[in-house]
Amino acid sequence: MPEPRFLWGTHFSSAAAVIYYLVRAVPGAMLKLQGGRFDESDRLFNSLLGTWMSVTTSTSDVKELIPEFFALTDSELPVESGARANGWYHPGDFLCNLQNLDFGTRQDGGRVDNVGLPPWAHNSAEQFIKMNRAALESEHVSQRLHEWIDLIFGCR
Repeated sequence: MPEPRFLWGTHFSSAAAVIYYLVRAVPGAMLKLQGGRFDESDRLFNSLLGTWMSVTTSTSDVKELIPEFFALTDSELPVESGARANGWYHPGDFLCNLQNLDFGTRQDGGRVDNVGLPPWAHNSAEQFIKMNRAALESEHVSQRLHEWIDLIFGCR
C-alpha cells in the first residue's frame, strides 16, 4: 500500500511545540508546562538539523515552524508572541541563550545552549532568519506553494 501523501495525519502545531521553539525567549512558559522545571535536556530544542530529522522521519513529531523563523521585525509577529514578551525583538534571538539559562547536559555530553544552526548561517541567528525569509519569499517557493498546501492538508 502506498504511503499517505500528507505530512501530518492528526493535528498541526500545538502550544507545546511553540514552547519547544521559544524556551530561550520565554522560559517561564515551559516551566509552567513542566511543573517548574525544564524538559529533559535531550528533548529540548538544541539543533535545527536534529529537529528537521525528527520531524521528517517520525510520524509522531508534528512540529511546524513558527513565525519567529521568518520575522525580521517585531511587527511581523503575533501580539502574543513569546519573542515580543520582553518588549524588544532582534531576528533570531529566540535561537540564542541570551539569559544564560541552565538547560542541562544531553546524554552525548553536550551542553544545551544556543540552537545549532546550519553551516550556511555562519553561526549567526540573524543571518539564518534573513536567509530563511528570503527563501520563503523566493520565486521558487512561490511557484510550489500549492504543493505545500497539498502536503499539509492532503492531496485532492
